[in-house]
Amino acid sequence: MLFPNLKLKTYAFVGPSGTGKSYRAQYVANESGIKYIIDDGLLIYGNRVIAGESAKKAPTKIATVRNALFEDPEQNKLVQKAIKKYKPDKILILGTSDGMVSKIAENLGLPPISETIYIQDVATEEEMKMARKIRTSEGKHVVPVPTFEIKKDFSGLLVDPLQIFKSNGKGKAPYVSEKSIIRPTFSYMGKFEISDNVFKQIIDYVVQDIEGVHKIYRARISKHAKFNDGIFIYLEVIIEFGYNINDTIQEMKDKIIKEIEKLTAMNVLNMEIIVKDVYYSEVDGPAGSGKGTVTKLVAKKLNYSAMDTGTIYRSIALYCRRNKISENEIEELKQALEKIDFKYITDGDSLTIMLNGEDVTSKIRTPEIDKYSSVYSQIFEVRECARRIQREFAKEHDCIFEGRAMGSVDFPDAFLKIYLDATPEERARRRVKQNEEKGIESSYETILKEIKERDYRDTHREIEVLKVPDGGIVVDSTNMTIDEVVERIVELAKERM
Repeated sequence: MLFPNLKLKTYAFVGPSGTGKSYRAQYVANESGIKYIIDDGLLIYGNRVIAGESAKKAPTKIATVRNALFEDPEQNKLVQKAIKKYKPDKILILGTSDGMVSKIAENLGLPPISETIYIQDVATEEEMKMARKIRTSEGKHVVPVPTFEIKKDFSGLLVDPLQIFKSNGKGKAPYVSEKSIIRPTFSYMGKFEISDNVFKQIIDYVVQDIEGVHKIYRARISKHAKFNDGIFIYLEVIIEFGYNINDTIQEMKDKIIKEIEKLTAMNVLNMEIIVKDVYYSEVDGPAGSGKGTVTKLVAKKLNYSAMDTGTIYRSIALYCRRNKISENEIEELKQALEKIDFKYITDGDSLTIMLNGEDVTSKIRTPEIDKYSSVYSQIFEVRECARRIQREFAKEHDCIFEGRAMGSVDFPDAFLKIYLDATPEERARRRVKQNEEKGIESSYETILKEIKERDYRDTHREIEVLKVPDGGIVVDSTNMTIDEVVERIVELAKERM
């Protein structure tokens, strides 16, 4: 015996298969003051599984018998460890015969059976007959624990939860327990399927409330190759700049797994999340000062819509580069602007940029487009086109606009004009960090050089020069965190409301 230091007494509850032992197990245990039950390969305490794996999960009937008898050394170790930890004084073993319960006790190193209760002692012939009929005609088995406890072992195989209520007479506490009806893996009754779209819709629903997730770029759901044990989830996501990637991904995993398992009773066997891109848009201010990130956070706090006007110039630059239209071909450029259909679509925290019916949200966030958007934005016709788009948007929304000349040219009558700044060195450092998070190798010196060149272009062009707008307030973010910048701007906005 493996438990010489325990004052442990072993009981048995015996009856033929399908006569309702598991259904009555907790009641029998309760009557004898027993809190621990061994049934179906599981060690159960009250309404909770504390060790073991359900035998009915096995793919064949032979494997089911082996699991139920605890013939797997690894499974035995886990159950024996739990017995040593919880130190029960009584255990009730369920089996189909005296020999079976004795074999289970022997395999687990428990004391010999001291008392046996037979199914005929607690159930009528009519009740046992009904139990056999349900087993043979519907393939249903009962496990004496609540559905939320056994769900892990029966991913996709749960049929129904079942709650039992039995009066113990006046003045005595009633007997209440919950059980779970399942169909084992080997059941001829078959299985049910849940469409992959159901899981994708649950994921979309969960993610919309997680800050820092810009968009689910791709989602794939696959199932276990042999058994309907659960699902594998593969996601590619776009994360917003300014949020901790590891924390955001972990929050996604925790919430998605919890919701899927709650709503579908399916196990999530593995979830892989790949960060495909970092959403980073460029309030007035030079490139890389964090205008887009700050604008979005301020808008959320004030319940305003935020428009990243840089997406308009980036989309125009993408269109022109694709169609080989240079900044010097003004006539061709005018014709191109007439063909551009730009849509700025917001849905909660999600942003989608559509260019002539194509989603270009991530395609306009490349070093090439970053460079050429500044080039094309110097052209008068391009600026006029962008201004029309953003003013139409402003007619329908309480807005915060960000760009390089918002307060000085586009919206000179805005009630609050912020010029968000940072040193070139700090902006270069931020861009290098952003690229590292995206897995892109970049040189600090090269990026610093590009930023300084862009600053020179933006401050020396002929139209809409980058400058502090009249009545504007400069916020230097060089030595400030994003939260500090946001709080400062929100404070200024509320003072003027």
